[in-house]
Amino acid sequence: MKYVAAVALLFLAGCSSLPDHQNTAFRSDVLYIQNSARGQTVAQQVKDLYGGRQEVVIVDFELPKGRHPVPLSMPPPLYPYEMSRSGIEGSVTVDFIVDEAGHVFDAAVVETTNEAFNVEALKAVRKWRFKPASRDGMNVRAELRLPLYFNLGK
Repeated sequence: MKYVAAVALLFLAGCSSLPDHQNTAFRSDVLYIQNSARGQTVAQQVKDLYGGRQEVVIVDFELPKGRHPVPLSMPPPLYPYEMSRSGIEGSVTVDFIVDEAGHVFDAAVVETTNEAFNVEALKAVRKWRFKPASRDGMNVRAELRLPLYFNLGK
């Protein structure tokens, strides 16, 4: 099995950024999310996940630039036996959030060529570890979209 993974898109889900005005000081205990449809969804998911214990603020300005998450450990997904035996290849695109500690949470399939690959793709992504993203010297959450390819071959 040949495993290939590439980061297709990197979306900033949150950032310890400027709360109300661009000259206001950063607060590391607040998750700032840029205002968009996806940002609104992520904000609600974070609120639900943390039961309101995580303060989330939606901002309308562009968040500051920083460092993207860096993969530390990315074990490949297991190839489903039936799919391998049948010679079926495919791909699964997964959205997930890397938190301030580099752990993956809120993984979800956004596109797939065959649903039989989804479970193994999600299991693998949940085991991945990253050096977290940072903005202005502080670790922050970041949303990633990653395609995983299930290829039989050399």
